Amino acid sequence: MPASPPPDTVGDGPSDHPELDHLAAGLAGQVISGPVRDVVEAVLSLSVSARVLWGNVASAVNGAASMFAATRPARVRRARALTSLLLDQPPLRHTSTLSHDGTFRRRSCCLIYRADPHASGPVCGDCVLATRRR
Repeated sequence: MPASPPPDTVGDGPSDHPELDHLAAGLAGQVISGPVRDVVEAVLSLSVSARVLWGNVASAVNGAASMFAATRPARVRRARALTSLLLDQPPLRHTSTLSHDGTFRRRSCCLIYRADPHASGPVCGDCVLATRRR
């Protein structure tokens, strides 16, 4: 029987580690579809687009993975694989893309640049508008 891979490595696809599929589905079901959805629904009443709000959640998931990767470099591949699986779960599916070099880009803008008095403030690094405004 072949030895299983070390827990801090990940293969080329999610099927190599079904526990990550299970973990992503659990996080989506218990966290994203639970308390996170509750917050999104509460903010919807303030006339903020659901697309913007779910894009904010996707950006936060990616940001958390980036911070984890910075502090645990030996687990970067596993963290990125889990993040990719989580971002492919509803309702986060289609809220972001990865470029050919792995750069995360959300498909919406949180509109924070409009907080500038002249609506010309900087956009977030992962904003859909980032390449258009530079």
